Amino acid sequence: WKKPLIALFDKLIFKAVRQGMGGRMKFFVGGGALLDIELQRYYNAIGIPMFQGYGLSEATPIICANAPGHAIFGSSGRIVSPLELKICDSEGNEVPDGQRGEIVIKGENVMAGYWKNPVSTANTVIDGWLHTGDMGYVLREKHPGFLWVVGRFKSLLIGADGEKYSPEGFEDGLTDGSKYVDNVILHNNQNPYTMALLVPNKEALREYAQQKGLDPLSEEGRKAQLMKIQEAIDSYKKGGKNFGVFPEAWLPKAVAVLPEAFTEQNHLVNSTMKVVRGKVEERFADRIDYAYTDEGKQLLNPKNMAALLECPILSSALISFIIRKTLSHAKETPHASRCYMPAGCTPSFRLHGLRNGADEYAQHADAYGPRSTAQYGLLPDGHLRTYRRTEQNLH
Repeated sequence: WKKPLIALFDKLIFKAVRQGMGGRMKFFVGGGALLDIELQRYYNAIGIPMFQGYGLSEATPIICANAPGHAIFGSSGRIVSPLELKICDSEGNEVPDGQRGEIVIKGENVMAGYWKNPVSTANTVIDGWLHTGDMGYVLREKHPGFLWVVGRFKSLLIGADGEKYSPEGFEDGLTDGSKYVDNVILHNNQNPYTMALLVPNKEALREYAQQKGLDPLSEEGRKAQLMKIQEAIDSYKKGGKNFGVFPEAWLPKAVAVLPEAFTEQNHLVNSTMKVVRGKVEERFADRIDYAYTDEGKQLLNPKNMAALLECPILSSALISFIIRKTLSHAKETPHASRCYMPAGCTPSFRLHGLRNGADEYAQHADAYGPRSTAQYGLLPDGHLRTYRRTEQNLH
Protein backbone atom coordinates (compact mmCIF):
# COMPACT_ATOMS: atom_id res chain seq x y z
CA TRP A 1 0.00 0.00 0.00
CA LYS A 2 2.96 2.32 0.49
CA LYS A 3 4.16 2.34 -3.12
CA PRO A 4 1.02 3.94 -4.64
CA LEU A 5 0.98 6.54 -1.86
CA ILE A 6 4.66 7.36 -2.39
CA ALA A 7 4.07 7.61 -6.14
CA LEU A 8 1.19 10.04 -5.55
CA PHE A 9 3.25 12.26 -3.24
CA ASP A 10 6.12 12.13 -5.71
CA LYS A 11 3.89 13.37 -8.51
CA LEU A 12 2.21 16.09 -6.45
CA ILE A 13 5.09 17.34 -4.27
CA PHE A 14 8.48 15.67 -4.51
CA LYS A 15 8.91 16.12 -8.26
CA ALA A 16 8.30 19.87 -7.93
CA VAL A 17 10.95 20.11 -5.21
CA ARG A 18 13.46 18.26 -7.40
CA GLN A 19 12.66 20.54 -10.33
CA GLY A 20 13.18 23.55 -8.09
CA MET A 21 16.75 22.34 -7.59
CA GLY A 22 17.38 21.92 -11.30
CA GLY A 23 15.84 18.50 -11.79
CA ARG A 24 19.18 16.70 -12.28
CA MET A 25 20.60 16.61 -8.75
CA LYS A 26 21.38 13.07 -7.59
CA PHE A 27 22.61 13.82 -4.06
CA PHE A 28 24.56 16.41 -2.11
CA VAL A 29 26.91 16.41 0.86
CA GLY A 30 26.75 18.87 3.78
CA GLY A 31 29.57 19.77 6.14
CA GLY A 32 30.64 22.50 8.54
CA ALA A 33 27.92 21.59 11.04
CA LEU A 34 25.91 18.54 12.02
CA LEU A 35 22.95 17.93 9.71
CA ASP A 36 19.57 17.25 11.26
CA ILE A 37 18.70 13.56 10.87
CA GLU A 38 15.05 14.28 10.05
CA LEU A 39 16.16 16.70 7.34
CA GLN A 40 18.39 13.98 5.87
CA ARG A 41 15.48 11.56 5.90
CA TYR A 42 13.20 14.08 4.17
CA TYR A 43 15.60 14.73 1.30
CA ASN A 44 16.24 11.01 0.95
CA ALA A 45 12.47 10.44 0.71
CA ILE A 46 12.03 12.98 -2.08
CA GLY A 47 14.85 11.42 -4.11
CA ILE A 48 17.75 13.81 -3.42
CA PRO A 49 19.74 12.23 -0.59
CA MET A 50 21.53 14.65 1.74
CA PHE A 51 24.71 13.11 3.14
CA GLN A 52 26.72 14.22 6.16
CA GLY A 53 30.44 14.70 5.67
CA TYR A 54 33.29 15.88 7.85
CA GLY A 55 36.66 17.47 7.21
CA LEU A 56 39.10 20.22 8.05
CA SER A 57 41.19 22.65 6.04
CA GLU A 58 44.15 21.15 7.90
CA ALA A 59 43.24 17.77 6.35
CA THR A 60 42.90 19.22 2.81
CA PRO A 61 39.97 18.91 3.57
CA ILE A 62 38.03 15.65 3.71
CA ILE A 63 38.21 13.09 6.51
CA CYS A 64 35.02 11.10 5.95
CA ALA A 65 31.65 11.27 4.18
CA ASN A 66 28.50 9.29 3.55
CA ALA A 67 27.76 8.38 -0.06
CA PRO A 68 25.12 6.54 -2.12
CA GLY A 69 25.03 2.92 -0.99
CA HIS A 70 27.25 3.65 2.00
CA ALA A 71 25.31 5.88 4.38
CA ILE A 72 24.22 5.76 8.01
CA PHE A 73 21.98 8.59 9.16
CA GLY A 74 23.55 10.29 12.18
CA SER A 75 27.09 9.32 11.23
CA SER A 76 29.61 11.52 9.46
CA GLY A 77 30.40 8.73 7.01
CA ARG A 78 33.18 6.39 6.00
CA ILE A 79 36.76 7.41 6.68
CA VAL A 80 38.71 8.00 3.47
CA SER A 81 41.52 5.59 2.62
CA PRO A 82 44.43 5.38 3.43
CA LEU A 83 43.82 7.84 6.28
CA GLU A 84 44.53 6.60 9.82
CA LEU A 85 42.16 7.68 12.58
CA LYS A 86 41.98 7.12 16.32
CA ILE A 87 39.91 8.49 19.21
CA CYS A 88 41.92 9.77 22.17
CA ASP A 89 41.21 10.98 25.67
CA SER A 90 42.50 14.25 27.14
CA GLU A 91 45.83 12.54 27.95
CA GLY A 92 46.32 11.43 24.34
CA ASN A 93 45.55 7.77 24.99
CA GLU A 94 43.41 5.85 22.51
CA VAL A 95 39.97 4.94 23.89
CA PRO A 96 37.84 1.81 23.23
CA ASP A 97 35.13 1.58 20.57
CA GLY A 98 31.98 3.54 21.38
CA GLN A 99 33.73 5.87 23.82
CA ARG A 100 33.87 9.54 22.96
CA GLY A 101 37.14 11.40 22.66
CA GLU A 102 39.18 13.68 20.42
CA ILE A 103 39.40 12.77 16.73
CA VAL A 104 43.07 12.39 15.78
CA ILE A 105 44.16 11.62 12.20
CA LYS A 106 47.30 10.82 10.23
CA GLY A 107 47.90 10.64 6.49
CA GLU A 108 49.37 12.30 3.42
CA ASN A 109 46.48 14.77 3.35
CA VAL A 110 47.45 16.24 6.75
CA MET A 111 49.03 19.68 6.45
CA ALA A 112 52.73 20.29 7.06
CA GLY A 113 51.85 23.11 9.45
CA TYR A 114 50.37 26.59 9.86
CA TRP A 115 52.08 29.31 7.83
CA LYS A 116 54.72 31.05 9.95
CA ASN A 117 53.10 29.82 13.15
CA PRO A 118 55.32 27.12 14.64
CA VAL A 119 53.69 27.29 18.08
CA SER A 120 50.20 26.45 16.80
CA THR A 121 51.69 23.80 14.51
CA ALA A 122 53.48 22.11 17.43
CA ASN A 123 50.27 22.08 19.48
CA THR A 124 48.16 20.68 16.64
CA VAL A 125 50.38 18.24 14.71
CA ILE A 126 52.16 15.91 17.13
CA ASP A 127 54.37 13.14 15.68
CA GLY A 128 52.49 13.45 12.39
CA TRP A 129 49.08 13.08 14.05
CA LEU A 130 46.64 15.98 13.57
CA HIS A 131 44.64 16.71 16.72
CA THR A 132 41.39 18.07 15.30
CA GLY A 133 39.88 19.44 18.51
CA ASP A 134 36.61 17.73 17.52
CA MET A 135 34.93 15.00 19.53
CA GLY A 136 33.64 11.75 18.09
CA TYR A 137 33.54 7.97 18.36
CA VAL A 138 33.78 4.86 16.17
CA LEU A 139 32.00 1.50 16.21
CA ARG A 140 34.51 -0.68 14.40
CA GLU A 141 32.75 -4.00 15.04
CA LYS A 142 29.21 -2.90 14.18
CA HIS A 143 29.97 -0.27 11.52
CA PRO A 144 33.61 -0.59 10.43
CA GLY A 145 35.11 2.47 8.81
CA PHE A 146 32.40 4.91 9.95
CA LEU A 147 32.92 7.94 12.20
CA TRP A 148 30.43 9.80 14.38
CA VAL A 149 31.26 13.47 15.08
CA VAL A 150 29.38 14.87 18.07
CA GLY A 151 30.90 18.26 18.86
CA ARG A 152 34.02 20.11 19.94
CA PHE A 153 36.35 18.20 22.24
CA LYS A 154 37.66 21.40 23.83
CA SER A 155 34.18 22.68 24.66
CA LEU A 156 33.45 20.00 27.27
CA LEU A 157 31.66 20.92 30.46
CA ILE A 158 33.63 19.81 33.52
CA GLY A 159 31.66 19.31 36.73
CA ALA A 160 32.94 19.86 40.26
CA ASP A 161 33.52 16.10 40.52
CA GLY A 162 35.60 16.04 37.32
CA GLU A 163 32.89 14.45 35.16
CA LYS A 164 32.81 15.76 31.57
CA TYR A 165 29.98 16.27 29.10
CA SER A 166 29.56 17.93 25.69
CA PRO A 167 27.15 20.89 25.77
CA GLU A 168 26.42 21.12 22.07
CA GLY A 169 23.37 18.86 22.02
CA PHE A 170 21.56 21.27 24.32
CA GLU A 171 22.97 24.43 22.70
CA ASP A 172 21.96 23.42 19.19
CA GLY A 173 18.62 22.01 20.32
CA LEU A 174 17.60 25.13 22.24
CA THR A 175 18.48 27.58 19.47
CA ASP A 176 16.84 25.41 16.79
CA GLY A 177 13.78 24.63 18.89
CA SER A 178 12.95 28.00 20.43
CA LYS A 179 12.28 31.16 18.47
CA TYR A 180 12.98 33.14 21.64
CA VAL A 181 16.67 32.13 21.79
CA ASP A 182 19.18 33.24 19.18
CA ASN A 183 22.25 31.68 20.75
CA VAL A 184 23.40 29.99 23.94
CA ILE A 185 26.69 28.81 25.40
CA LEU A 186 26.84 26.53 28.44
CA HIS A 187 29.67 26.95 30.94
CA ASN A 188 30.91 24.72 33.74
CA ASN A 189 34.59 24.63 34.64
CA GLN A 190 34.48 22.51 37.81
CA ASN A 191 31.79 24.79 39.23
CA PRO A 192 28.92 23.77 41.52
CA TYR A 193 26.47 23.91 38.61
CA THR A 194 26.19 24.75 34.91
CA MET A 195 25.28 28.26 33.77
CA ALA A 196 24.21 29.60 30.37
CA LEU A 197 25.25 32.70 28.43
CA LEU A 198 22.14 33.33 26.38
CA VAL A 199 21.40 35.73 23.51
CA PRO A 200 17.64 36.36 23.40
CA ASN A 201 15.60 37.06 20.30
CA LYS A 202 14.35 40.39 21.57
CA GLU A 203 11.91 40.95 18.74
CA ALA A 204 10.15 37.62 19.32
CA LEU A 205 10.12 38.15 23.10
CA ARG A 206 8.66 41.64 22.78
CA GLU A 207 5.94 40.34 20.49
CA TYR A 208 5.17 37.68 23.09
CA ALA A 209 4.89 40.29 25.85
CA GLN A 210 2.59 42.43 23.70
CA GLN A 211 0.37 39.42 23.01
CA LYS A 212 0.08 39.02 26.79
CA GLY A 213 -1.09 42.64 27.00
CA LEU A 214 2.16 43.83 28.58
CA ASP A 215 4.50 46.68 27.76
CA PRO A 216 7.71 44.85 26.69
CA LEU A 217 9.90 47.43 28.44
CA SER A 218 7.94 47.48 31.67
CA GLU A 219 9.12 45.49 34.67
CA GLU A 220 6.25 43.01 34.33
CA GLY A 221 6.84 42.73 30.58
CA ARG A 222 10.51 41.91 31.04
CA LYS A 223 9.74 39.39 33.78
CA ALA A 224 7.33 37.63 31.41
CA GLN A 225 10.03 37.51 28.71
CA LEU A 226 12.57 35.99 31.09
CA MET A 227 10.06 33.38 32.22
CA LYS A 228 9.44 32.49 28.56
CA ILE A 229 13.17 31.83 28.14
CA GLN A 230 13.13 29.66 31.27
CA GLU A 231 10.16 27.76 29.87
CA ALA A 232 12.23 26.78 26.82
CA ILE A 233 15.04 25.51 29.09
CA ASP A 234 12.61 23.65 31.33
CA SER A 235 11.33 21.68 28.32
CA TYR A 236 14.47 19.54 28.76
CA LYS A 237 13.46 18.59 32.31
CA LYS A 238 11.27 15.67 33.37
CA GLY A 239 7.77 16.15 31.99
CA GLY A 240 8.96 18.47 29.22
CA LYS A 241 8.73 17.71 25.51
CA ASN A 242 12.54 17.46 25.21
CA PHE A 243 13.12 15.36 28.32
CA GLY A 244 15.86 12.79 27.80
CA VAL A 245 17.56 14.67 24.96
CA PHE A 246 20.14 16.15 27.35
CA PRO A 247 21.07 14.97 30.87
CA GLU A 248 19.10 17.00 33.41
CA ALA A 249 22.14 17.17 35.71
CA TRP A 250 23.94 19.30 33.11
CA LEU A 251 21.08 21.73 32.44
CA PRO A 252 21.84 25.35 33.40
CA LYS A 253 20.77 26.34 36.89
CA ALA A 254 21.63 29.99 36.18
CA VAL A 255 21.05 31.99 33.00
CA ALA A 256 22.88 35.18 32.01
CA VAL A 257 20.76 37.01 29.43
CA LEU A 258 23.14 39.07 27.30
CA PRO A 259 22.48 42.52 25.81
CA GLU A 260 24.43 41.80 22.60
CA ALA A 261 24.55 39.11 19.95
CA PHE A 262 27.49 36.95 18.86
CA THR A 263 28.67 38.48 15.58
CA GLU A 264 31.66 38.51 13.27
CA GLN A 265 32.09 42.22 14.02
CA ASN A 266 32.58 41.71 17.75
CA HIS A 267 34.74 38.65 16.99
CA LEU A 268 32.50 36.23 18.88
CA VAL A 269 31.90 34.16 15.73
CA ASN A 270 34.52 33.34 13.12
CA SER A 271 34.40 33.72 9.34
CA THR A 272 32.49 30.42 9.03
CA MET A 273 29.89 31.77 11.51
CA LYS A 274 30.88 29.36 14.28
CA VAL A 275 30.78 30.71 17.82
CA VAL A 276 34.25 31.15 19.34
CA ARG A 277 33.52 29.78 22.80
CA GLY A 278 36.72 31.03 24.45
CA LYS A 279 36.17 34.61 23.31
CA VAL A 280 32.54 34.56 24.45
CA GLU A 281 33.58 33.35 27.90
CA GLU A 282 36.35 35.96 28.08
CA ARG A 283 34.07 38.81 27.01
CA PHE A 284 31.38 37.88 29.51
CA ALA A 285 33.62 36.71 32.35
CA ASP A 286 31.88 39.13 34.73
CA ARG A 287 28.47 37.59 33.92
CA ILE A 288 29.87 34.09 34.47
CA ASP A 289 31.20 35.10 37.89
CA TYR A 290 27.90 36.82 38.70
CA ALA A 291 25.94 33.66 37.82
CA TYR A 292 27.68 31.84 40.67
CA THR A 293 26.45 34.33 43.26
CA ASP A 294 23.15 34.05 45.14
CA GLU A 295 21.73 37.07 43.30
CA GLY A 296 23.06 36.10 39.86
CA LYS A 297 21.61 32.59 40.13
CA GLN A 298 18.11 34.07 40.20
CA LEU A 299 16.54 34.38 36.74
CA LEU A 300 14.94 37.76 37.52
CA ASN A 301 18.21 39.34 38.63
CA PRO A 302 18.91 43.03 37.86
CA LYS A 303 21.41 42.30 35.07
CA ASN A 304 19.00 40.05 33.18
CA MET A 305 16.23 42.61 33.58
CA ALA A 306 18.53 45.39 32.31
CA ALA A 307 19.65 43.31 29.31
CA LEU A 308 16.10 43.35 27.93
CA LEU A 309 16.08 47.15 28.05
CA GLU A 310 19.04 47.43 25.71
CA CYS A 311 18.33 48.55 22.16
CA PRO A 312 18.61 45.80 19.52
CA ILE A 313 22.11 45.75 18.07
CA LEU A 314 22.74 47.95 15.07
CA SER A 315 24.84 46.40 12.35
CA SER A 316 27.80 48.20 10.80
CA ALA A 317 25.84 48.40 7.55
CA LEU A 318 22.99 50.20 9.33
CA ILE A 319 25.46 52.53 11.04
CA SER A 320 26.96 53.33 7.63
CA PHE A 321 23.50 54.04 6.25
CA ILE A 322 22.69 56.42 9.12
CA ILE A 323 26.01 58.22 8.66
CA ARG A 324 25.57 58.62 4.90
CA LYS A 325 22.03 59.92 5.21
CA THR A 326 22.72 62.36 8.00
CA LEU A 327 25.96 63.72 6.59
CA SER A 328 24.52 64.21 3.14
CA HIS A 329 22.26 66.89 4.62
CA ALA A 330 24.61 68.32 7.24
CA LYS A 331 26.35 71.70 6.94
CA GLU A 332 29.85 72.70 7.99
CA THR A 333 28.43 74.13 11.22
CA PRO A 334 26.77 71.87 13.74
CA HIS A 335 23.38 70.90 12.41
CA ALA A 336 20.84 68.63 14.08
CA SER A 337 20.02 65.73 11.76
CA ARG A 338 17.69 63.28 13.41
CA CYS A 339 16.84 59.64 13.15
CA TYR A 340 14.36 57.97 15.45
CA MET A 341 15.50 55.72 18.29
CA PRO A 342 12.80 53.58 19.94
CA ALA A 343 11.59 54.72 23.35
CA GLY A 344 13.47 53.15 26.22
CA CYS A 345 16.55 52.39 24.11
CA THR A 346 20.01 53.82 24.38
CA PRO A 347 22.22 54.04 21.28
CA SER A 348 25.24 51.84 21.83
CA PHE A 349 28.02 54.15 20.71
CA ARG A 350 31.26 55.29 22.31
CA LEU A 351 32.86 58.52 21.09
CA HIS A 352 36.53 59.09 20.49
CA GLY A 353 38.73 61.94 19.20
CA LEU A 354 36.27 64.79 19.53
CA ARG A 355 38.68 67.77 19.46
CA ASN A 356 41.11 69.72 17.29
CA GLY A 357 40.01 68.38 13.94
CA ALA A 358 41.26 64.85 14.66
CA ASP A 359 39.52 62.08 12.78
CA GLU A 360 36.48 61.34 14.84
CA TYR A 361 34.63 58.11 14.63
CA ALA A 362 31.82 56.30 16.33
CA GLN A 363 32.57 52.87 17.64
CA HIS A 364 29.63 50.61 18.12
CA ALA A 365 29.68 49.19 21.61
CA ASP A 366 29.39 45.68 20.25
CA ALA A 367 31.11 45.86 16.86
CA TYR A 368 33.74 48.00 15.29
CA GLY A 369 31.88 50.44 13.11
CA PRO A 370 33.21 52.33 10.09
CA ARG A 371 35.14 55.59 10.39
CA SER A 372 32.89 58.59 9.99
CA THR A 373 32.77 62.33 10.46
CA ALA A 374 29.77 62.28 12.72
CA GLN A 375 29.25 63.13 16.36
CA TYR A 376 26.27 61.52 18.05
CA GLY A 377 24.12 62.88 20.83
CA LEU A 378 20.83 61.71 22.29
CA LEU A 379 18.08 64.30 22.46
CA PRO A 380 15.50 64.24 25.28
CA ASP A 381 12.76 63.27 22.83
CA GLY A 382 14.52 60.03 21.97
CA HIS A 383 16.10 61.10 18.68
CA LEU A 384 19.69 60.51 17.71
CA ARG A 385 21.39 63.82 16.81
CA THR A 386 24.32 63.81 14.41
CA TYR A 387 26.81 66.66 13.98
CA ARG A 388 29.24 67.00 11.13
CA ARG A 389 32.87 67.57 12.11
CA THR A 390 34.39 71.01 11.40
CA GLU A 391 38.02 72.03 11.44
CA GLN A 392 37.34 73.82 14.72
CA ASN A 393 36.75 72.14 18.03
CA LEU A 394 33.52 70.23 18.24
CA HIS A 395 30.94 71.44 20.74
